[in-house]
Amino acid sequence: MSPESGPRFQRGSMGTLDWVGSALAVLLGVVYLALGLGGLPGAFGIAFCLAGLGYFGAVVLVLVDYRRRLVYSVGIVYNVLLFVLYFLLNGIEVSELVGLSGIVKLAQVVFVALLVVLIDRNP
Repeated sequence: MSPESGPRFQRGSMGTLDWVGSALAVLLGVVYLALGLGGLPGAFGIAFCLAGLGYFGAVVLVLVDYRRRLVYSVGIVYNVLLFVLYFLLNGIEVSELVGLSGIVKLAQVVFVALLVVLIDRNP
């Protein structure tokens, strides 16, 4: 396999919204990873670390233009699942939506909306 045959970054195929989504995914990944590292070696720490790494993996897939529409679709399910699991495991309390936790949940809602728009724009 020559060096030219591997995945290559496809910057030219990314629009502004793709870049905004990638930046938001990196930000969410950093937050989840930081929260996960603080909770290690427990199950929640491991789960949060894996969630953070999932965001980074998705960004890489988008940057190399690997089935971008599918990655966006999986991203929607992934974020909705994280959102729902968070409230199922912690209970729904308005106090949980204040501070960092609330900002992260708001960012996830915005991210899902952005992914829906990106799926609609990418054939």
